[in-house]
Amino acid sequence: FSFGVVPALEAVRLKHWRADEEITNKDIMCKVCHKIQSCRLVIVNISGLNPNVMFEQGLAYGIGKPVIIIKDRDTKTISDLGAIEYLEYSHAKELAEKLTNALKDALRE
Repeated sequence: FSFGVVPALEAVRLKHWRADEEITNKDIMCKVCHKIQSCRLVIVNISGLNPNVMFEQGLAYGIGKPVIIIKDRDTKTISDLGAIEYLEYSHAKELAEKLTNALKDALRE
């Protein structure tokens, strides 16, 4: 995140937010849902296939947010996501480069 996602967001002058960076007494899923609804676009890292991340991705798609999916090369793509485009990376520098380009494209749309 710090060496792949953040540099890409900074390159296109976008702010980032992660639920675990903001300590409150609110339910974490409520925080995540609120931020997904209010953000410009969503970057979802499906590396490790975390069920919570899959829920967040579905929510973002469901409410029509632009979604950029990223995953490391070691994570197998599950069949339900096989037809969806994603950025695959093997190291942070590669992720930063690919994500910067994808963000530039997304912001032009």
